[in-house]
Amino acid sequence: TEPRSVGSDLDLLSLHGGLPARAHGLDFVLCIGDLTTRDEDLFGNLTAPDSPYQEYLPGPASTFTVSVGAPEPTQAKYYVDGLREVDETLKVLAAVSQASPVPAYPESHSVPLGTPEARAASREEEALMIAAMAVESLNALPSAFSLLQPAGDGAAAAGVAFGGALADTGRLHPFHGRKIAFFLDYDGTLTPIVEHPEDAVLSDSMREVVRSLAALYPTAIVSGRPIATAHGFVKLDELYYAGNHGMDIAGPTNSLIKHQVVDDMYRPALESAQKQLREKLSEVEGLLLEDNRFSLSVHYRAVASEADRHKVAEAVDAILADMPMLRKTDGKMVHELRPEVDWNKGRAVEWLLENLKEEYGTEDIFPIYIGDDTTDEDAFRTLREHGVISSGIGIIVSETSVAVGGSEATYQLKSPTEVGEFLGWFTKPGQACLFWQNKKHYSNEQSQYANLRRATAPPRVGLPTLSAGASAADSGAA
Repeated sequence: TEPRSVGSDLDLLSLHGGLPARAHGLDFVLCIGDLTTRDEDLFGNLTAPDSPYQEYLPGPASTFTVSVGAPEPTQAKYYVDGLREVDETLKVLAAVSQASPVPAYPESHSVPLGTPEARAASREEEALMIAAMAVESLNALPSAFSLLQPAGDGAAAAGVAFGGALADTGRLHPFHGRKIAFFLDYDGTLTPIVEHPEDAVLSDSMREVVRSLAALYPTAIVSGRPIATAHGFVKLDELYYAGNHGMDIAGPTNSLIKHQVVDDMYRPALESAQKQLREKLSEVEGLLLEDNRFSLSVHYRAVASEADRHKVAEAVDAILADMPMLRKTDGKMVHELRPEVDWNKGRAVEWLLENLKEEYGTEDIFPIYIGDDTTDEDAFRTLREHGVISSGIGIIVSETSVAVGGSEATYQLKSPTEVGEFLGWFTKPGQACLFWQNKKHYSNEQSQYANLRRATAPPRVGLPTLSAGASAADSGAA
């Protein structure tokens, strides 16, 4: 149709293909605007009970008005943080439309608008499905990329407090003027999840991103893997490493940071548990035991049979029933057997933060934690319990949208690729105002990791074991 002015006299039907008045009703309406006066006029016409256009509309349950940016006073019912989330919302609607096209009305259909007969049952069901998916998208955690969008036209920059926008007046970004430190999970965050743990090799491009990041900000790998294994994958000496879910922590060369929560007194129990599992589950195809020195990972991702997966879970629970010194936590297709101590990734981040403040002589370190698994929820929770956005940001990595309240994180990214893009932004010359740590230099010859060996996998015969040491003595040496 020909363009026309948008305002209080907007004819909604012009947006619906120029249909004759009273020919059809609308089953679903989505209106997205950026808080201009004309957008407010349109929001009002779509939501006001006395609007002259109500007879064309599907009703409040299927009419969505959305503002873009910080939630300033508006007549819109929802808001998104920026253009990336607008794009994601439209992709959801496009996917639904293509998967289940709306059936056309018969040409003779001329039922007055607003009556029940105006909508066939199938079309009504589809409208409800679209509405439900739109609500899910709008109620999802915001993308972490919205953090990187600067304020425009003097407006407040958009930060996020637990799923809602928080105006952070006067700052270009919520972390502007802060000393940022990064805490990064490894599997599923820096690398995609793989069927066999030993195949989770870091790409050269991601390694360069992390290398550049560590030259400008304190950067830590917080992993369920042993330090030696994590370092063997990452191959960067300038990082802080928190292995075994934070039970073993070491800083880079010239750093005094080192902390070990447990010692080898737990090795006999872990070795016994591993031996029993091998004996009980020797016939389960695809099962993999990974010895992490201070923990034991029971990977069942490659176990195809649901019955066998149930058998694995039962075996783990039965063994732990006789071992009160160990406890179980669950991750993505893995049971983790750990020492029964009050320690997790959250406690590790808390400890690292306090020691980084001392090492760098500052009380103002702003942590950004990125992870994808249930074990990372402890770290997200630690940041939330310490305050809102002024104390840190937790970002969950998930291919599917995570609903607000579905994670302790406050933002989300969809893949390791997006993690790389997000981290890369902080290393660009345009963000030089954020750089603050570039005083340490490292060489492989100086590295305290020079003699640490990466765990290697034996041939996949029977029930393989990834070992951080053939025995407790070897593990202690590592």
